[in-house]
Amino acid sequence: MVDEFHPRLRASELDDADSDRFKLSDAQLIIARMYRCDSWNELRNHLKVVIDFTFTPRAEEPDYVDFSESFIELACLNYAENGPNPHDRVGRAHDLLVADPTLSSGSLEAAATVGDHGAVDAMLRRS
Repeated sequence: MVDEFHPRLRASELDDADSDRFKLSDAQLIIARMYRCDSWNELRNHLKVVIDFTFTPRAEEPDYVDFSESFIELACLNYAENGPNPHDRVGRAHDLLVADPTLSSGSLEAAATVGDHGAVDAMLRRS
């Protein structure tokens, strides 16, 4: 990784005696470049934006069903999901939308999920 992502250091030039030459900033630069950022600060700023705009559906409560949130959760890719495969999830989201077409206009998130640019634009202009 050092050779691939660090502009000045080479792994072959480093050994245990050279540990003083490899600094925290070198490790940060390698990690940033692994994520295609030019610097640690750029990666940190990118992650702040990701965190600010991450949507996490509300935890389920007994007898609580929000079909709009369920639709969004099923329709969107979820890397952490250990349950049904993506095709099952999309199929279930489609079934919810067929049963209630108003789900796609119930929230900004739902409109964005179905790609309804007009509804998203209208909602953003109202806010």
